[in-house]
Amino acid sequence: MYDAMYDAIDERNATITALRADHERVKGQRIVGPATQHRIHATLRKALNDAIRRHRLIDTNPALTVELPDGPGHPSPPSGPTNASRPGATPARPPAPS
Repeated sequence: MYDAMYDAIDERNATITALRADHERVKGQRIVGPATQHRIHATLRKALNDAIRRHRLIDTNPALTVELPDGPGHPSPPSGPTNASRPGATPARPPAPS
């Protein structure tokens, strides 16, 4: 169900992009970018978590199974312990001479 929502967003984005490519006017319609999709997902996930914790309306949060692709500005987390690769991280010190 939630995957279908994101598929509909992707289809709408494709329609807007195709209309713009054909020089059609798409007044007042904007593409829903990756950052906005992540915000939508976070809001939905929070609401469903509240439905579980506070109101006991559902048993599990189906939004937890949805994976959104990373977009520009949302890099994947590093695969290993690479502290120095993070911006602003202190580089590792060389070992002390023995």
